[in-house]
Amino acid sequence: CPDWTNWTNWTECSATCGGGSRFKVRECVLPDVRNVQQCPGPDKISEECNEDPCPSLTEWSDWSECSLTCGGGTRSKRRECVYPRNSVKNDCLERLEISESCNQQVCPAFTEWTDWTECTKTCGGGVRKKVRECVLPKSVGGCLGDSEYEEACNEQSCPVWTDWTEWTECTKSCDGGTQRRERKCVLPNEKSALFCPGPDNEERKCNLNRCPTWTSWTEWTPCTKTCNSGMKTKLRECIIPKYGNQSLCEGESLRNEVCNTEECPSWTEWTDWTPCTKTCGGGSRTKVRECVLPKSGTSETLCVGEKEATEECNLDTCPDWTDWTEWTPCTETCGGGNKKRTRECITQRNGDSRCEGEREEVATCNEENCPAFSSWSEWTPCSKSCGGGVRDRERECQVDGEPVCTCQCFGPIQEFESCSQDQCPEWSEWNRWSSCSVTCGEGTQTRVRACAGVGECPGEEREERECKERSCPTWSPWGDWSSCSASCGKGVRDRVRKCGSSARYLDS
Repeated sequence: CPDWTNWTNWTECSATCGGGSRFKVRECVLPDVRNVQQCPGPDKISEECNEDPCPSLTEWSDWSECSLTCGGGTRSKRRECVYPRNSVKNDCLERLEISESCNQQVCPAFTEWTDWTECTKTCGGGVRKKVRECVLPKSVGGCLGDSEYEEACNEQSCPVWTDWTEWTECTKSCDGGTQRRERKCVLPNEKSALFCPGPDNEERKCNLNRCPTWTSWTEWTPCTKTCNSGMKTKLRECIIPKYGNQSLCEGESLRNEVCNTEECPSWTEWTDWTPCTKTCGGGSRTKVRECVLPKSGTSETLCVGEKEATEECNLDTCPDWTDWTEWTPCTETCGGGNKKRTRECITQRNGDSRCEGEREEVATCNEENCPAFSSWSEWTPCSKSCGGGVRDRERECQVDGEPVCTCQCFGPIQEFESCSQDQCPEWSEWNRWSSCSVTCGEGTQTRVRACAGVGECPGEEREERECKERSCPTWSPWGDWSSCSASCGKGVRDRVRKCGSSARYLDS
């Protein structure tokens, strides 16, 4: 009789939740006998499975804050997998979190700090500072951080004077002497090039009470005669102080002397006036006379009066230039410009003389070269190889090839631009599995996916797996030969085989 094989194991449930189905199969084994009926009963049975409710996804949350305010950040949103009560845990098969780029605009940036300013004090604690500028791209707010920074400086102790010493003894007991006192500059322990302000010694007068002494001689009185012998006198006084030495001065208080013993001289008549030294604008002219001396050789200084007389002449105003005006502002602030100044010629009312020289003077000015930007540097490498990045380049403000403060040039010192905008390579979702390559027996199924973007995606674009929907029908072994139809002569015998109808079913 035909007989069933054992049932196969149950296949995997067609669904992990929400109700699926599974099945198992068996094969009918036929004996090598003709006209044998098939095995009674089904060769495949099915049943429901995994009937617990499936988990569900919540709505997406709002986008989170961008991780950066500029320069390219990311933001994300989430949803949750909600499990029904009394259900077996079964994770949702969808993504629970997605992210995207945000705030791609270029960030503002500070320039380098300037050098420190001079300290406000050389010792005892001062302050110095440095500054920097915020370089702003278009449509972007200010830089984060301070544009000015201060710090303490020269905190070392200042040098200080010691107290003054006592005054020394006076160098004189009367008539005014001097005394001195000193002090020393005490430097702090640190090495210092500083020194205390002010002198390290002082001097003052002392014992100003007068000693008994003669005054200086007075000047000689005028001689009683200018010539032919006269008399002149000079005096001095003895000054006795109220306190101290009361002794009288030694010597005489009056002295007389004969003077002007030479014979008296006399003047000649005045000469005519000399020509005026100028024809206009005020000149001068002179006339002279001579002192006639007696034979005794008396000095000519004894003639009473002046030897020469001078007076002004030709006082009419000459044509003359006014003072130059101030220079006009330079026509250029750098690179060479011009400035000029003028003056006016002032003439007499009835005169026709003209001033000599130019009325206007022009001079060059501000010949130093103007500050200008250097060439742009090469672009920096892109911050990303795909999906949108940023690169920048710089230049500096220069005069004659030397860098100067950027405040002297107009324009940005740094430029930014986007780069590598091509989409990064990324696999699409897998397609559905193809039909099995054979309708029975062992075959293969394939599925493919596409690589989007520029470049190569990691992994394979094609995937293959084995499949078998059912067993192929096969011939049973040949049966034995039947008896010959004739015991002699020519007869016939036959044998038979059957094409099996059983099939083995696999997972779909």
